[in-house]
Amino acid sequence: MELLVAMAVLVIISALLFQISEQTHRAVRTSHQQMDATQQARIVLDTLSADFSNLVAQNGFTVFVKQDGTNTKLCFLARSRGPAGSSDFRFMAIGYALEGSEMVRRSSPMTWSEMDFVTKPVNVMTTGDRDILAKGVLRFEAVAVLENGAIVPVTQSGLTTLFGDVVPGGFAALPLNKPPFTASQSRVTALIVAVASVDEQNISLPRVSQIADLLKSPAAGRTPLDLWTETVNSSEFAVLPRPAVAALQMIQETIPLR
Repeated sequence: MELLVAMAVLVIISALLFQISEQTHRAVRTSHQQMDATQQARIVLDTLSADFSNLVAQNGFTVFVKQDGTNTKLCFLARSRGPAGSSDFRFMAIGYALEGSEMVRRSSPMTWSEMDFVTKPVNVMTTGDRDILAKGVLRFEAVAVLENGAIVPVTQSGLTTLFGDVVPGGFAALPLNKPPFTASQSRVTALIVAVASVDEQNISLPRVSQIADLLKSPAAGRTPLDLWTETVNSSEFAVLPRPAVAALQMIQETIPLR
């Protein structure tokens, strides 16, 4: 009897230790996944901020925006170091877009002989060199901040013509300065950019794409992170894969447009 009791106690203790070990392992794994997802989102925002710090935003130069489904596409001209060995370098056309679950940055040099400041930045989205910034990105969303402090979707603040030319590809031009825009148009002073991502392991889980479907674009007066946080805390997320939901990270940053 004493031996049986001792064995029973040993079994119970072993089960408890196994359960504690499993919970600890799960917590550590989730923490690592969250760090991976955060790092991916951080890379996107840091790279975008660095490019915007060199933004060409005078004399009518602007940022071109497009709402592609529920994600935002951005393209613009930046002052940066040209390609190695290039002697005829003026600006760099840069574009950001979410392609599948990959956050992509495209770039193409603009020479002094190129004078089309509308088509060149927009065309970089299809012809520029492709660089994958992060994998496992579910949503990339930007909203505009006007000079009066109002927050509006980028599609509501953009213009479809610039310098007398129609902006191609369904893009719109943000009025960053008064000329050549009219005095009645509200100037865009900043973009609020949000990224939602998971780690590369969880991006392949079944139904993880439903997370992106549930993270909608905000209406005027709201930021993406505000809306997404409400959605994550709603009952809609209860049926989604728990590992992916636990690893989901959402980061938002306000980037001035100078």
